[in-house]
Amino acid sequence: IGTGDWSSDVCSSDLDLEVSQEDLKFLSMMKANIQVSENEGSYQMPLPFKERPNLPDNRIQAIGRLNSLMNKFKRDNKFEQKYREFINELIENKHAEEITDGKESTPGESWYIPHFAVTHPKKDKLRVVFDCSAKYNDISLNDHLLQGPDLVNNLTGILLRFRQWPVALACDIEKMYYNFYVNPEDRNFLRFVWPDRSEERRVGKECRSRW
Repeated sequence: IGTGDWSSDVCSSDLDLEVSQEDLKFLSMMKANIQVSENEGSYQMPLPFKERPNLPDNRIQAIGRLNSLMNKFKRDNKFEQKYREFINELIENKHAEEITDGKESTPGESWYIPHFAVTHPKKDKLRVVFDCSAKYNDISLNDHLLQGPDLVNNLTGILLRFRQWPVALACDIEKMYYNFYVNPEDRNFLRFVWPDRSEERRVGKECRSRW
């Protein structure tokens, strides 16, 4: 039941957040370490590890997932084209980078993230998702990361705010997350493998995400 004062209805349910000790640790870590990169002009921050992990080498898992993906490429050329366009755009826009120095990462200090495609049933659009929940030897990257507090607006508050004013506006910032970069020393935990066309679809590239 509303009180007749829409602003008070909004505030009572929309701003009450339950924050755990891990959430407080996450917020403290971000507050202390987030910075603006002088070279790129984007926000830069560390991966929010609970404790810095020593991870197994899961490259074989990432290659296995990629081989399954490449089999689908052979059956669906349009799917392959859209998938390649997405990954190539990430690299061209410097949201991901190809590893070309030939240096091996420090043992335990890297992780390969499998990836897969998500398509919208009503749009001719493909998005690649990096599967940080994928487990190898019963371990995933997400197991070692602080989740952070849930800052998604409460649906009740959203609906009530629509009643405050005669006109309601909504917007979406496209690819916002790509403008938040991970510190260079943490990027080896965000590696992925990718086939090179020049090698007849064989696994030819190692890349890493920067966001």
